[in-house]
Amino acid sequence: MKIAIIKWIDSALHGQDTIDGDDEILKPIEGLSCGIVVKEDKEGITIATDYWGNNKYRNCETIYRKQIVSIKIKELNI
Repeated sequence: MKIAIIKWIDSALHGQDTIDGDDEILKPIEGLSCGIVVKEDKEGITIATDYWGNNKYRNCETIYRKQIVSIKIKELNI
């Protein structure tokens, strides 16, 4: 089983307040996601929070490869 730690850039919602067009907050946001590697290919990587055996996963998230800033994958022997 592999676990991935991914630093990546995502789009951002800026709430319902009024914002000036030149406000520094108006940019994508950097996030950090961790999870069990479900699938990895040239397009992206899918991670999950839970694994139930028999190739069954829950709470999957796919991150587009172009969004990834850095990634670290660890092999676990459990």
